[in-house]
Amino acid sequence: MSVELEAAIARLTSDPAAVAAVLAVLAGRVVVPAPAMPFVDFAGEVLSGYGPGQRANATRLMMSQALRELGQHVTLVTDLTQASIARWVEAQPAARSTARSEALLRCIRVAVLRAYDEELIRVNPFKRKPIKRWLRIKPPGPRVQPESPEDVGRILDSLDSAARTGDWRSGRIQAFGYLLAYCPVRRDDALYALRADFDREHHTLTCWERKTKKPIHLPLASPLFRVLDRWEKRCGRSQFLFPAFRDWFAAPDAPPTKNPWRGATGYKPIDGLRAAAARAGVDPATVSCHGFRRFIATWAGEWGIGPEERRLLLGHTTEDTARRWYVTPQFRRLAAAVELIDYGRGDWPESIKRNRGMS
Repeated sequence: MSVELEAAIARLTSDPAAVAAVLAVLAGRVVVPAPAMPFVDFAGEVLSGYGPGQRANATRLMMSQALRELGQHVTLVTDLTQASIARWVEAQPAARSTARSEALLRCIRVAVLRAYDEELIRVNPFKRKPIKRWLRIKPPGPRVQPESPEDVGRILDSLDSAARTGDWRSGRIQAFGYLLAYCPVRRDDALYALRADFDREHHTLTCWERKTKKPIHLPLASPLFRVLDRWEKRCGRSQFLFPAFRDWFAAPDAPPTKNPWRGATGYKPIDGLRAAAARAGVDPATVSCHGFRRFIATWAGEWGIGPEERRLLLGHTTEDTARRWYVTPQFRRLAAAVELIDYGRGDWPESIKRNRGMS
């Protein structure tokens, strides 16, 4: 037994690091740690798994943004620590929503877990500090959604009026507005709906999630079905339910475009909806494509739609998601409830007195 091995074994009880020394002597070599990988190279390896056909383009862009921002705070992969991630969190723009910051942080966690699995870092920064503990929950900003069902009704009336006297563009924005108003579907999922997925027999429309490629089967309310049924027959040669301008006027032998209606500035779907709102006397600033989805989630309880039905309509995994992102202020019920608070002073409004038989 060599002197070095004897000395190392003698220190085993007092110095755990001596175990590595014993293994090194027995192997006849000295363990030399591998040089740390530059973070730029590591980020390139991570993004190589997000190419076309592997992940959705939106997912790739999200991961690219997360790694690019994190790269401003780390140089080597070994710099992926709680301190460096905390610096990234502190550098978040004030205007960025909590939801966006959380989505980017989840991308960072995916990259960090890969580095940990490949033993490029010794400690997983997310082991003792989960996602929720990294971010400060910001107060929700102003909600871009109509104020009342009456406002949405006036917008739909405006779309109907324009469709009766306008060209095919008026019919297209009418169908799109009705789809958002009666189905809480996301904007891009609606725009990429295919004509072949419009089922007249069963009154359903199948949209496909742009990110997960999962089908979304939507039952069509009677007002919506009548509008879509009339509009689908005017889509020309396009495969999309909401065709682009080029598909409408292109020559019959020209190949159809790969994308549906997106529109340039002034001709986007949201521009048509806001123009209809302005004609109806509704503030255009309260109108957004996602606002219709939020509006349906907010008013579902008022309309008698139960939590389970609301969850299925929104396509959420759990009802907690709807409660978290779509606060449901039952203003009318709350207003009636607070009127019931009784201190024996007899100062109820006339409506309450009539209900209680006091007048």
